[in-house]
Amino acid sequence: MEETSFNQLLLVSAIAFLTPILSSRVPGRLLPAVVVEIIAGAALGPTGFDIIRPTEILEFLAAFGFAYLMFLSGLEVDTRILLAPGDTTRGKLRAFLTSPIGASLTVFAGTLLIGMGTVALLSAAGIAPDFWLTTLILSTTSVGLVLPTLKEKGLASGPYGQTIMACAFAADFITLLLIGSFAAVKREGLNWELAAVLILPLGFLIAWRVGVSLSHVRVVSRTVSELAHATSQLQVRGALALMLMFVVLAETTGSELILGSFVAGAVVSLFSPGEGDSIRIKLDAIGYGLFIPVFFINVGVDLDLGALGDSTDDLILLPVFLVVAFASKLLPAIILRLRFTARESLAAGFLLSSRLSLIIAASLIGLELGIITPGVNTVIVLVAIVTATASPMAFSLLTQSRTGGLPRVVVFGAGSTGRSLASRLESNGAIVTLVDRDLEIAEGLEERGLTVIPGEGVDPGVLRRAGIEEASTFVAVTSDDDANLNACRAVLGTFDVPNVVARLNDADRMEEFSSSGVKVVSVAHATSSSLLNAVLRPNLFEFLADEPKGYDILEVRMRNVDLAEHGLGQIRLPGNTLVMLIRRDDEIIVPKGSSVVKVGDVLTLAGDEDSVRETAEMLGSFGTGRPVRRRD
Repeated sequence: MEETSFNQLLLVSAIAFLTPILSSRVPGRLLPAVVVEIIAGAALGPTGFDIIRPTEILEFLAAFGFAYLMFLSGLEVDTRILLAPGDTTRGKLRAFLTSPIGASLTVFAGTLLIGMGTVALLSAAGIAPDFWLTTLILSTTSVGLVLPTLKEKGLASGPYGQTIMACAFAADFITLLLIGSFAAVKREGLNWELAAVLILPLGFLIAWRVGVSLSHVRVVSRTVSELAHATSQLQVRGALALMLMFVVLAETTGSELILGSFVAGAVVSLFSPGEGDSIRIKLDAIGYGLFIPVFFINVGVDLDLGALGDSTDDLILLPVFLVVAFASKLLPAIILRLRFTARESLAAGFLLSSRLSLIIAASLIGLELGIITPGVNTVIVLVAIVTATASPMAFSLLTQSRTGGLPRVVVFGAGSTGRSLASRLESNGAIVTLVDRDLEIAEGLEERGLTVIPGEGVDPGVLRRAGIEEASTFVAVTSDDDANLNACRAVLGTFDVPNVVARLNDADRMEEFSSSGVKVVSVAHATSSSLLNAVLRPNLFEFLADEPKGYDILEVRMRNVDLAEHGLGQIRLPGNTLVMLIRRDDEIIVPKGSSVVKVGDVLTLAGDEDSVRETAEMLGSFGTGRPVRRRD
């Protein structure tokens, strides 16, 4: 028995090893590895070639893998995203609806209403499973797909990406809480013990407060730091122990285990700085290295495709559920139009339509409770596979024009600084539009071939005419610090522009500008920096100041999935291009031949003009190049 179990585990681990390779060979990497894992499990399971069969070891590892997946989902919760303000310039209601938490609650409420209406119609026709559970199933989304997709596009840190993540977090957390309460009622009935579900949020607050207090104790923090590496791995052990503590707490209170693990992940997220933190890297490696692939492969193994043909009602449910899965997110996402473009709102609706881990979990709970048949469970898993594949693809297509092509820059201020900047940007291939309050200056510059929009930099209508919705950068360069700050705040509060920069004349106001999310170029600091470079780095100073003809330095965000995850030594760069620096989130990497580039990295390129531009086009495209190993 044990030998057979380990034989099955060997097969599953081999599939887990091969699926990322197969997924990476799909053009554009549009098929997630987890979808390939489910398909592989179904193909090799009892309904397919019957090579892999459920065993006790596999079932345990799969159950733990799903709890771990929910733990990692909770680990991604960022309160700074949820509490970010909206547009406060047009009343309290608009400020709420345009804030990430307001938009997320509104989108979820719309999703819930559409789901309830659909299930009510299906119930009237006599073909719907349980009303409440089916509604919650249709209301889920997939943080596990939303986050990687946004990161690949380099959109996760901006207002647009933050709003989408808030919508995904809200849908996951609220549905988890409601599904846990629903399951408790079904198992135990409606009684006072249902209030025990509230123990989990209470446990979250207690764990957070205890953690904060202990982190300030020098002995504790020093011990944790000393034992965080090598064979001790105290941080990892503590995180896993905390997860299991909340899982046991959820089990004791009659809640769903996945809710406990999600809450544990949210607790750990409060004490880990960010994605690049070592503990997150280690926890990701543990989960995605074994437990999580086993869960998804096991989902495919347990998939009963034969049950789908046992009932005509199940066949009817499949297209209905697919339509509702998309409509219940696309229609509520219209509210995002208050802050973003119609194209961005549509793209967000598609991405939020992706379902995977949570919808499968909810279906398995219904199957366990006996209120969902194996046929309906198969329908729901198929809906997860279709949406998990189609939604990121649709999002990529809709956002491709936003992230590809020539850079667009809007410059507020058409004085000497603005004109000089616009000319130099255009000579480097950017599309530049100037905005200025002086109508005469605007008319004069248009005669010189520059694009100028007359008006105030705080006016959304003026900014839209200037092309702010397609811009990658907004720069305020007037001599009035207040005008520059107000314009930047207007852009940050209304539009999703990744890069907002302002000229600052009064160096004492540096903190005021920076705290608003504006990148500041202080006139005094810039002058001293230029003088310092002229003294210590004269060749670089002359290069940047004079821009010698035929040579260039450019920054490009890595988007080519075919070239990502390869060392620089494996990529044949055009001409004499040199990669000078790699920026990954807040980390600066000095590149070597073995340095692996990832989607979302910002690479600083240097070399002759044609080679640099060809390299930028190759790396910044979507899967058009192929890695070629260099020959020395």
